[in-house]
Amino acid sequence: MLSPVYKQLIDIIKPYGKLCISYSGGVDSTFLARAAVDALGPQNVLCVLIKGFALPSREYLNAVEYIKTIGARFDVLSVDEFKVEQFAANTNDRCYYCKKFIFSRIFEFMKTQGFDTLACGSNIDDLSDYRPGNKAVTEAGVVCPLIEANLSKSQIRELSRQLLLPTADNPSSPCLASRVPYNQPVTRQKLQQIDAAEQFLCNLGFNELRVRHYGDTARIEVPANRIEEFVKLRSRVVEEFGNIGFTYITLDLKGFRSGAMNEQLFAAGQ
Repeated sequence: MLSPVYKQLIDIIKPYGKLCISYSGGVDSTFLARAAVDALGPQNVLCVLIKGFALPSREYLNAVEYIKTIGARFDVLSVDEFKVEQFAANTNDRCYYCKKFIFSRIFEFMKTQGFDTLACGSNIDDLSDYRPGNKAVTEAGVVCPLIEANLSKSQIRELSRQLLLPTADNPSSPCLASRVPYNQPVTRQKLQQIDAAEQFLCNLGFNELRVRHYGDTARIEVPANRIEEFVKLRSRVVEEFGNIGFTYITLDLKGFRSGAMNEQLFAAGQ
């Protein structure tokens, strides 16, 4: 039996008739894809995954697997984010320009497939953080059914559990560029190093983490309650991170926290 909240979301989606979804394989977009399929049928839902340099390799592989459980139409678009000047320069509003670029690519593709409406998985929690990409969503006319349904991240996780979605308890994993401090250039090499370092730590069992890139220094964030466990692996981490190209390897004693790079903006009053 559908919960009233999920039924409300279905009712919001139904009038679209056909819906293309900017799909990442994350908690929100996977849940939205499932709701869209329930509302419109699999033939009327197109999920488009953007594969660029900033997508963690493990997230790409997971996304491809997760979509099989949804049954929607699925395509992968390869993009080069470094065509966006602000992305490479890593300005404070990098995400705005990158999303504009990505949305333009998806719109161009989806129209060839007979789709006119693009949706993303933004939820109401996204409205309270510093997210310049929200402006691009509004300007591009991308619809946000999860916001229309007033759904928070915790509600989406709970509904995902009820629907037995494999993403229900997955940690958030924003693009790799978010690990580089603002106004320090993003390069392909930096993104490759971050990806390799985070994959190594994932293989050690740390699924909720960040590796922040400060040139020759890596700043590692793991949950505060696992710091002692992590320290016991110090020699293995030092060796592998050295092989990846980091000279200095540090551990943030505050522990993992999403959006930590925004702290410098708030401290500067930006």
